[in-house]
Amino acid sequence: MKKCFFVLMMVSFIFAGIIGCATSAAPQICEVSKILNEAWENGADTKASMEYYSAQSYLKSAKDEEEEYDFDAAKVFAAKALEQAKKALEKSK
Repeated sequence: MKKCFFVLMMVSFIFAGIIGCATSAAPQICEVSKILNEAWENGADTKASMEYYSAQSYLKSAKDEEEEYDFDAAKVFAAKALEQAKKALEKSK
C-alpha cells in the first residue's frame, strides 16, 4: 500500500512539474499596465506617442496570446511592451 501511495505521489509531482513549465505572463502584463498608467499620467500619449502606443499594441497582443494559452508568445509580447512602456515613461518625465 505504501509503495502504491509513493508511486502515485511521484507521478503527481512529475505531472505538476510538466504543467508548471507553461507559466502565465500575467505578472509582466500587470507590470506593463502599471508603467503605462504612470506614463499616461505624465502625458506620454503626446510627449512619447510612438513608444506609448507601441507599448499599448504589444500589451494587447500579450493579452490576446495569454487568452489563447500561448504563454511563450504572451511573454515575448509582454517583454516588448515593457521595453516600450519604460521608454515612454522616461520620455514623458
